Amino acid sequence: MRMKLAATAAIALTAMPMAATAEGEVNIYSYRQAYLLEPLLNAFTDETGIKTNVVFARQGLAERLEREGRNSPADIVMTVDISRINELVEKDLVANLQSDTMNKNIPENLRHPDGKWYALTTRGRLIFASKERVQAG
Repeated sequence: MRMKLAATAAIALTAMPMAATAEGEVNIYSYRQAYLLEPLLNAFTDETGIKTNVVFARQGLAERLEREGRNSPADIVMTVDISRINELVEKDLVANLQSDTMNKNIPENLRHPDGKWYALTTRGRLIFASKERVQAG
């Protein structure tokens, strides 16, 4: 028996309350692994000329943002799943972003209704059960 569950956000971008600390730079806090994100960021810098400053973390970004408060240098948080982005939203650590470009390019089901996050990808969740070990029903 196979069941496919609803897709969830794999990467979400969320605007933070503060503007970039320097013109031509963007500060990113990320739960993504550096080797996965760096090629994308390098291509972004090559195309736009905007430098990316990234803090890579395995955990604790919500706590860091709470400590930094309105003085946080973070412009964007990139996370790996919807539960981490929901934590930021529930703790009111993210600002609303109203962007015609984002709304035009990202389907409504992949963004927060108030612009608190935008999902760039989804991940399918599958459940499998062994016919030999699991009874139907």
